[in-house]
Amino acid sequence: MVSPCLQGETSSEMVFDVVQFNRKSRFDLLTHFSTRFHEIYPLHSILGSIYHWTRDHRVHHKASETTADPHNATRGFFFAHMGWLYVKKDRDVIKAGKQLDYSDLEKDSAVMFQKMVDPWFALFMCFVLPGLLAMRFCDDTFWHGFWVAGAFRYM
Repeated sequence: MVSPCLQGETSSEMVFDVVQFNRKSRFDLLTHFSTRFHEIYPLHSILGSIYHWTRDHRVHHKASETTADPHNATRGFFFAHMGWLYVKKDRDVIKAGKQLDYSDLEKDSAVMFQKMVDPWFALFMCFVLPGLLAMRFCDDTFWHGFWVAGAFRYM
């Protein structure tokens, strides 16, 4: 007996529906995994919280190549790629950042949690977690993991 919702469909149509469902499910799962990965990975590399990174990225697109651009390429190659992370933000960047709307970020509980625990959780992920993983999976000491996988990679 065929289900009433499938009456009138050929077997190839039913197979197509199942394949489409599986593709969509896999895509949704991949998207979910990717989103969650990008919530945790920046903590491991100390790139800042999602909230701050997104704020700077939105300001960059609003005020590209002006003094309000957080990583203004007219200030040089090094500044555009890394230098902007090491210097205090220009007043124009701060002013432009206050003019944008972040209500979508403020509604996302994961983003706000990460903003709340930053930088402490980032420091844990970057330095303490490698030490714990070295002890658990590599039969090594905490301090070898802490220094080699945590601290020395920044030198």
